[in-house]
Amino acid sequence: MSTPSIQRTIQSYIPDLIAFRHDLHKHPEVSNEEANTAQRVKDFLAPYQPSRVLEGLGGHGLAYCYEGKEPGPTIMLRCELDALPITEINTFAHRSTNDDVSHKCGHDGHMSILAGVARLLHEHPVEKGQVILLFQPAEETGEGARRVLQDEAFLNIKPDFAFALHNLPNYPEGHIIFRPGPMACASRGLRIKIHGKTSHAAWPEDGKNPALPMCRIIEGLTLLPAAPSLQHCYNNVSVVKARLGCEGFGTIPGEAEVAATLRSDSEEAILFLIDQSTLLIDQWLAIHGFEYQVTWSDIFALSENAPEACDILTNAAERAGLPTHIMEEPLRASEDFGVFTQQFPGALFGLGNGFQKPQLHNPDYDFPDQLIEKGITIFWSILQECLDVDPLE
Repeated sequence: MSTPSIQRTIQSYIPDLIAFRHDLHKHPEVSNEEANTAQRVKDFLAPYQPSRVLEGLGGHGLAYCYEGKEPGPTIMLRCELDALPITEINTFAHRSTNDDVSHKCGHDGHMSILAGVARLLHEHPVEKGQVILLFQPAEETGEGARRVLQDEAFLNIKPDFAFALHNLPNYPEGHIIFRPGPMACASRGLRIKIHGKTSHAAWPEDGKNPALPMCRIIEGLTLLPAAPSLQHCYNNVSVVKARLGCEGFGTIPGEAEVAATLRSDSEEAILFLIDQSTLLIDQWLAIHGFEYQVTWSDIFALSENAPEACDILTNAAERAGLPTHIMEEPLRASEDFGVFTQQFPGALFGLGNGFQKPQLHNPDYDFPDQLIEKGITIFWSILQECLDVDPLE
């Protein structure tokens, strides 16, 4: 009896992987709280044990290490564990059972894809080198990749190449989408808390109203991307929150808060935006005698694709019969996989999920199950390029 091809083997996995994704989708957890998600991954992968498993990486992360008998390259494939604090409005059977949390970025699908690769590696072991399947925590907050890299258990893992995919609406279904160089923007969140002094609205001179500096800061932040030195690249500052006092018509406010996201496809430009934001805040608050605190969070590095990793991806897509789409500009969204590609050659790429579909982070979004087979296929083809695993056909 002839041995089934890898492609037919992948197809035989799909019903179980769809059921696994639906289970993950029903039980989402936000960043840093993915303990039960990690346990579901462990339970599903229990029959497909690797050479070793690293647990608790950077929080709840898992790394499944499949080692060959001979030395060779180390290839890391990565997916994400976390969901988003978004209430799902879908009504299908696998809708989220948590009213405040749902998988609206497709990480449930990404985990299912990597679970399929794990099963393949168990049934078709690598002969040389090793494959690291990383189930990473806290991608949505930009913390997870850094914490994994800093985890003592991960320090001895030195991938020769690292790859990650992300499903992308508004691209042809199953197309592999990427570009050499910057692939996803750097970004970071800015929070400003301003402390003035309340007073009766009839005697505003007896208080310290933060309204005017708050408005000036909002205006100044919004105008920063228009700086002449930034016109060579994409830049954006989005004010995402502004709070001033309360609806008490007899009282001037004493506190204010502004939050904004700084974003660019250039590391130099994001540093410029940070510097100019700091100067702007000092100009309107320190000079005018307001006490204030500035904090930064959700820090995402620029995700850059190495040319040699893009060559591997191009060859892998051709071998797998998956069309490629070379992007003219980087994704405006951020992805903390850039922390890995600062350390190791690698590539983040998109997997098109079709047109006229809900956008990522929309409350009606759901990962398309038909992408699971294509995701496993491209990852396996990447491993074939790097490690000479069993061919797809």
